[in-house]
Amino acid sequence: MTPIGFLGRVNHAVIVNNALPAKNIAELIALLKASPEKYSYATPGSGTMQHLMTEYFKSVTGTEMMHVPYRGSGPAIVDLIAGNVHVMFETMPSALQHIKAGSVRVLAVTSAQRAKYLPDVPTVSESGAANYDATSWYGVFGPANTPAAVVKTLNSAINASFKNQAFVDRWVGV
Repeated sequence: MTPIGFLGRVNHAVIVNNALPAKNIAELIALLKASPEKYSYATPGSGTMQHLMTEYFKSVTGTEMMHVPYRGSGPAIVDLIAGNVHVMFETMPSALQHIKAGSVRVLAVTSAQRAKYLPDVPTVSESGAANYDATSWYGVFGPANTPAAVVKTLNSAINASFKNQAFVDRWVGV
């Protein structure tokens, strides 16, 4: 593949069922260490960014949870809200509506810096898992051996679009 342009990063939020007693990452870590066999986490599928981020969290914190893979974020969030699973590391665009509605509780964001749309929510790193930093990034790629002139034209168009504030406001969205 030939890299053509970088489109940006998407933050994730650590969200939990409202009945879970943990109110922050430090309390979640303590809860998981006290009863590792009791808690589960949802993902939109095995091998997804959310799965890898949660496994990374478990590795950094020395905690355990059972992985429950779903066929997409929608069913996973529905079961999180219902209390069938306890924790989810979810993309900000998907999680934000549920956070704002109060149907889930947010404990932290996964990036090194606080999120623009949740400025009062600490990062995982700030909250007890030092140096934790995980986001998704998106880019445009073409077939291997894409001609340099095509890459340059497409890259210029992508970069120009990010200079248009109306586009950026719609693209950033969350």
